Amino acid sequence: MELYNKKFLVAGLGMSGAAAARFLKNRGASVTVTDMAEEQNLLVYAPMMREMGISLELGQHRIETFEDADAIVLSPGVPHFIAPVKAAIAKGIPVIGEIELAFRFIAEPIVAVTGTNGKTTVTTLLGKMLENSGFKVFVGGNIGNPLIAYVDRGDKADRIVLEISSFQLDTIDTFRPRVGVLLNITDDHLDRYPDFMAYAKSKARIFENQTEDDVAVLNMADPAVREVTQHIRSRKMGFGVRGSGFGENFPSPLIGRHNEDNVSAACLAAIASGATKEGIQSALDNFKGLPHRIEYVAEIAGVRYFDDSKGT
Repeated sequence: MELYNKKFLVAGLGMSGAAAARFLKNRGASVTVTDMAEEQNLLVYAPMMREMGISLELGQHRIETFEDADAIVLSPGVPHFIAPVKAAIAKGIPVIGEIELAFRFIAEPIVAVTGTNGKTTVTTLLGKMLENSGFKVFVGGNIGNPLIAYVDRGDKADRIVLEISSFQLDTIDTFRPRVGVLLNITDDHLDRYPDFMAYAKSKARIFENQTEDDVAVLNMADPAVREVTQHIRSRKMGFGVRGSGFGENFPSPLIGRHNEDNVSAACLAAIASGATKEGIQSALDNFKGLPHRIEYVAEIAGVRYFDDSKGT
């Protein structure tokens, strides 16, 4: 992908947008960043962009700016159906997301995790399983470390483990994980999608570019997952059906039926990515879960208390 002297518009000045703008600027592109927020609400990133010589258009998305770009990088928080984006697409201007931009500069194997619930737990646990198996691992994506920042730093990993949201999948084109994981699909983000099936199909895009050489790890107990993955080309590995969960072979201290599925999904994805049984088990032995996600607090008078504030 040619970057030098090309006019790129980055829409959305959050963490991933700032990282994308920095990457493009470092490689000789002419970069403008646009955001609906005013500058006083962007005190972290706006000064950083100005210091790098990146142009800012804040408080609005001007259609003229979108139509004048050679290419547009859309942040996850910016809907891909707003009028300026539609105008750019109508003119044949490429519109991609930060994940897609990064992927075009990556050769390392990617393991990508999506789903309505459990993404961060599975992504974190999977990264530990691979690390404990001797791999150098980058863990990022929607979990807080932009994938484009990994590309920008130039320090290569053996495996890349990503949490991917539906918003990020909406703006992929060639993105192809060697292993894709779909944990579950339940009603969510229906303020952004016209209906539940549109949301479900967005999740299933994680498998869109996979081939028969790739692996799809699927919750086969979830009817929506089964429906939207009927015709994918990748090799399917299932979990969620009692008695068939791969994670049942690996003892885990995590509590709850949902964590049985999380462990099964992580184990399957880890094995498909080359992890060892010893690496998987050592990660499970030391993984206590993430803060505020059905986190055990204490037992008082025979009653166990859990912090699930992340789910509110």
